[in-house]
Amino acid sequence: MLRISIFSIAMLAIGAQQATAQYFPSAASQRRAAERSREHYNRALETGKGLRMLHSADVTFGITLPHQGIFKIEDGTLATHPTMPDSVIKQEFTFKTKVALSASALTQFDFIKINRNNAFAFVWGGNAHINMDAPISEDMKVLNGSYLAKFKHSRLMIAIPLGFSFKTGGFASHDKADRVSFAMGATLVPTFHNVTLTRNGSQYYEQTNIYVQPYYFAELGIFGGMKWKIRAGIYPRGYEAINKDINGGFQDVNSNEYRHIEYKSKGPLVQLTLGLMNGSNDWQNSRW
Repeated sequence: MLRISIFSIAMLAIGAQQATAQYFPSAASQRRAAERSREHYNRALETGKGLRMLHSADVTFGITLPHQGIFKIEDGTLATHPTMPDSVIKQEFTFKTKVALSASALTQFDFIKINRNNAFAFVWGGNAHINMDAPISEDMKVLNGSYLAKFKHSRLMIAIPLGFSFKTGGFASHDKADRVSFAMGATLVPTFHNVTLTRNGSQYYEQTNIYVQPYYFAELGIFGGMKWKIRAGIYPRGYEAINKDINGGFQDVNSNEYRHIEYKSKGPLVQLTLGLMNGSNDWQNSRW
């Protein structure tokens, strides 16, 4: 009986280990996978094939500059609006956002090689912006009375640039000897945008939009051990406007009242990031 129990426990332990390994690879298996990837990469270096996108890839970090926005709120009763518009309370606040954290990762695949140092490329990658607890307004008057309300917003935007660029210098040649490089591009960006409004420390409302917007960028590259890249990007439309209609029964909105909220950018978003092209360490070097 004891032997059967020990055997059963051992089998269960082996099964648990196999299941765990399936979903949580061991450090040894991760090392083997990394070694295989490195061997594949070394073979590509020997042949000079399959490296263009990898050697054009970058990872950068930085900020999205502060910009202005507009926050509108409209309160009224369902019985009097729109027959008695004078009974509707309308307020508008202009606010300025704080600096947002940004991260970007792009790669560029050449599709027209003009010459050694100039090329047109297809661009794809990802951009992210995170803005936490930025104040909107200290004062808010509502239909059923006056009181101080501290409104803040938290915002997350994840964008996927897809477009074209022109690049010159080392960006096109992948040669360490070309120390200074330049690129500029235009893309369309499918965007995930989430905004959360809080009032006096508690969540007021949250909304998510998915939309497509333009994104333009310019890049300066300088080789110093590796290729350092400075990118300036702009979203000319800013953030897409968010509109929210709130019917009676929501927090301080009575059953016969309504509230309309509008939140939108006033001007473009400008992103500045600095980073590295990791594959530039293995670029050719015509200086030697």
